[in-house]
Amino acid sequence: VAIVQRYYNAINRGDYEQAYQTWQGNGSASHQTFEAFKNGFAETASTQVEIGEPSQVEGAAGSQYIKVPVTLTATTQNQATQRFKGTYVLRRSLVDGTPTDQRSWHIYSANLAQTK
Repeated sequence: VAIVQRYYNAINRGDYEQAYQTWQGNGSASHQTFEAFKNGFAETASTQVEIGEPSQVEGAAGSQYIKVPVTLTATTQNQATQRFKGTYVLRRSLVDGTPTDQRSWHIYSANLAQTK
């Protein structure tokens, strides 16, 4: 949960580099270049995230995963409100010898859809 909060706090501060690095692989799990990621927030003035009850931690092939449901309200630069609902999947590695940064939780994937 703290990772998702940290992600949106970074976005609200305009610290897109930190937000990007919240994604696994120093941002590569977002499937965007840093510039594309940053530009995706060009019209965003602020965000407010409500975090639901996370799933139980699940394990698979030397990793742990957890699903974190969210409801997101984004306000654009022209004060329009957009709402999204979905889930973030967080991952961390448990494999011996894995670098420390990969042993901490990162965003592995996201599935958010705009709602009315």
